[in-house]
Amino acid sequence: MRKKISIGFLVILVLIFGFGIIKAHKVNAPPPTQKIGNGQPMLTTKTITIGKNVILAEVASTDEQKRDGLSGRESLAVGTGMLFIFDAPHTEGFWMKDMRLSLDIIWANGDGIIVTIFKNLSPQTYPTVFKPSVPAQYVLEVPAGYTAQYGIAVGDKIVLQSF
Repeated sequence: MRKKISIGFLVILVLIFGFGIIKAHKVNAPPPTQKIGNGQPMLTTKTITIGKNVILAEVASTDEQKRDGLSGRESLAVGTGMLFIFDAPHTEGFWMKDMRLSLDIIWANGDGIIVTIFKNLSPQTYPTVFKPSVPAQYVLEVPAGYTAQYGIAVGDKIVLQSF
């Protein structure tokens, strides 16, 4: 009788312990990778405000993501973009290599103040390299015409939310 109770107790402990490991694994497992329209994985997104404008931006954080940027994408919805964050302000140049859509590119200094905007850059501008007029720490790419349509100008401030 004692042997049956001991075995039963041991089975219950193993089940409880095993369930705890499975549950912990599910909690700590990374979320499934989301895909954007052309099959590329969606990057981490952050909310940005410029005045009353709200932009949901994918953050290019790795060197590969920064190198590729939005190249190969077929479209970019209004109110969305891609944000590049650099460790320190510098005059990082951007070009339209392998781009399939036109963009406005916004550079901001370490305080988030917009220092340079290039508007309506088409893929045909490649291999021209576009650089900010002064060192910048943040670069935001948005659909072409966005800055004109929503009145975004040099001197405005980019506010990073959700950081």
